Amino acid sequence: CESSTGWTLNGGTANWVLTTPTGTYSPANDNSAGGTKCFKTEAAGTAYGAIKTYILTSPTIDLTGYTGTSLSFYLWMNNEGTTSLYDGGFIEVYNGTSWVSATGSVAYDGSISSSYSNPYAATSAWTYDRTTWALVTVDISAYDGVAGFKIRFKYGSDSSTGDGGCAVDDLTVTG
Repeated sequence: CESSTGWTLNGGTANWVLTTPTGTYSPANDNSAGGTKCFKTEAAGTAYGAIKTYILTSPTIDLTGYTGTSLSFYLWMNNEGTTSLYDGGFIEVYNGTSWVSATGSVAYDGSISSSYSNPYAATSAWTYDRTTWALVTVDISAYDGVAGFKIRFKYGSDSSTGDGGCAVDDLTVTG
């Protein structure tokens, strides 16, 4: 992800940013060879805030003529630990009519806790730390032929400690 052109970075109460990772409250490096940037909840070197929602939305993707379509991306998470369910992120897809939940090859860790006021409480999400880039593949073939397809990443935090948050990189749609 070297450009934010066409992406909506400010769909929540806080903004995603296209940033150069530094290793402080962020990945140590960009995932791609030759790349320098990734999308992240808050700038590199900055922890996410309390009771925040972050929504990153792709530009419209025309899947007309696609078959067997899949989405792949790299995911990095630094929350409140390896087993906490307090802060977390998840992915949704726009099928041309409405937003629907999506799951990928890296399973969600569980439902975000209803304690501590996370706006996405009770939503299935990635919540555990993943401090090395993890490849996630999502089967989106159910949306083959949809001209108005979109992807969005949502992340929510509770009222407690902030940490590095979520980063995504190298998004690819194939089909």
